[in-house]
Amino acid sequence: MQRESFVFYESWYEILRDERQEVQWEVIRAIMEYVFNNNLIELKPNAKMAFKFIKRDIDRANDKYEEYLEKQRENGKRGGRPKKPKETQKTQAFFEKPTETQKSLNVNVNENVNVNKNVNNNSSYGESEILRIKNFLKTKQQIQMDRLMMQHKISKEDLFLKIDEFVEKKVSWGEVNWPNDSEIAKNFEFWLSKNPNKATPNGRSKRSVF
Repeated sequence: MQRESFVFYESWYEILRDERQEVQWEVIRAIMEYVFNNNLIELKPNAKMAFKFIKRDIDRANDKYEEYLEKQRENGKRGGRPKKPKETQKTQAFFEKPTETQKSLNVNVNENVNVNKNVNNNSSYGESEILRIKNFLKTKQQIQMDRLMMQHKISKEDLFLKIDEFVEKKVSWGEVNWPNDSEIAKNFEFWLSKNPNKATPNGRSKRSVF
């Protein structure tokens, strides 16, 4: 079904904000071609790398949308829409602040895939898994510590803070569908190149205020 709109994630802005304007427009055009026409266009290296991560979000949202359509088709086969939920259920689902387990991708009836800015998938990424990923990045030599410290002119302590910030942000955004640990390391190095500012212990980067 033809799409008429799409959601632009905050994490996409994080990826694109430090790129040159021509790269930004190249990626935005690629996003629109892929969302509206299901067309993958040729991209230059910098734009191609950025779009690779954005495409994963689009594909994940599309999967959620297809699941929604499939449920609607199944409801139609069974004789129409399911019974109207109780008022208390409706109020909780649409008007109250969702609980931790209820924060997820929400598909609305206007065929837009509506993703909460602070999607929380901690049901599958508990504290132990978050800690495992942080320790993996800090100790398993998948990332070359000395090279990154020299490249970004940061200390080992600051690099560890950036690792903590990266993992916590990715989990809070729901961007944790890494196929393997090696991909986590690659994703971190790419993210660090776009977010080189020193992190504070609370996980927020130090930025200049203009």
